[in-house]
Amino acid sequence: MEGERCRPRPALQLALEGFWAPLQILSPNEAREALLQLDAHAARVIGPKARAEDLQGAQRFKVHLLYPWAAALVRCEGLLRAAREALGSEDLLVWFSEVNAKAAHSDCHAAPHQDGIFASLAPNDAVVTAWLALTDAPAEMGGLFFQKGSHLLGQLSHTVDDQVDNLIGFRCCEEPLEEEATPVELGAGEASLHTFRTLHWSGPNLTGLRRVGLAIRYVRADVARSRQLQRRESAMVACGAYLPELGAFDLESEPSEDFGPLEQAQHADALAREQEPHDLQADSGEPALLA
Repeated sequence: MEGERCRPRPALQLALEGFWAPLQILSPNEAREALLQLDAHAARVIGPKARAEDLQGAQRFKVHLLYPWAAALVRCEGLLRAAREALGSEDLLVWFSEVNAKAAHSDCHAAPHQDGIFASLAPNDAVVTAWLALTDAPAEMGGLFFQKGSHLLGQLSHTVDDQVDNLIGFRCCEEPLEEEATPVELGAGEASLHTFRTLHWSGPNLTGLRRVGLAIRYVRADVARSRQLQRRESAMVACGAYLPELGAFDLESEPSEDFGPLEQAQHADALAREQEPHDLQADSGEPALLA
């Protein structure tokens, strides 16, 4: 996979602005192949004519547990090199992956939000989100916007948003500052990184082309929990070392076959853990003393 194209001093850019882009992660052909694989996943779980933008609910999440190709994608060297530099550690976990797709002329959007609002991970700077474009993703296709410097404002108030077209189901109570809104327009194979407290959003797809990307959340192996969960969530080793008995996550296994019975069982278990009810209070970002 190709080396990344990025600005110098990426860790400094993340610290100052809250995001880092663009990074050249995949070649156009590699991005196209990953998109075809996602379309094949959609056809498998929905029907022969389905594509990535038709995936719903659990079908969109943690696809790296279901397919060896997806596990290799979230652990490709370009992404890991960027995540290691961003998080300042050689020991990282892949906590989550999520297909983010908008069909042509789709009204779907993501309201302004911070990723860490209900995550219960601490400290917040031990987590970073990568957004990998598998198609072109300019602003008019529903590409990402970031509010520069918003990660320095701390945890902002959020509220439930039940608009059908809001893909995330909640939104920040404060409107983004227009003068600080920065569009990050990615080409197929490029990615952005942002911190867990960076305010970001995306609009509808105003074009006749589809926009497909994969959001991947990397955490340092020493990340803790800010509150008690009913059951520990699980994560996969991305690089380096991790001891589950000392960490906050149970360990996930790498898939060995496409959509096999063991892969499906692990996927179902991982999502069941993540979806178990917990207190939807904004996270402080500070570790709790857990029994």
